Amino acid sequence: MERSVNYKWVVILFFGIVGAMFMASVFYLTMGRIPTDTFFGRRMELPNWDQTVVDRSPSKFILELNKGKKIGNRVFFFKGIEEGYFLLDVIIPELDTQYSYPMKISVKKAKKGFVVADDTLKLTSLGSSFAIVVVVD
Repeated sequence: MERSVNYKWVVILFFGIVGAMFMASVFYLTMGRIPTDTFFGRRMELPNWDQTVVDRSPSKFILELNKGKKIGNRVFFFKGIEEGYFLLDVIIPELDTQYSYPMKISVKKAKKGFVVADDTLKLTSLGSSFAIVVVVD
């Protein structure tokens, strides 16, 4: 009887550590790793746009792949071509300066002209890593 009393703290310590490990694993399994593309996991970086073009005097703009270009008050990001569609992300500062609105426009429609946030644009040339757009007044 006396021998079991001496080792009672070892049993309590063992089950305490096992319980803590179990609770930590349940917490990890329910929360998991936060992917890097979610809101809390992403790094907050300022857009990489050209600050020199502020006015609308030049009407022809070259959009490079994944590089921001400021046209008027908006920032445009060319995201590439996908199955006949022209992919574009637009940051509209009046709505949100951190969020880019994705757009998927058919190439035929983009060559005829399209409207993005009160700006009328027309696609003149398209490559795999660039797009040339003209602001239509």
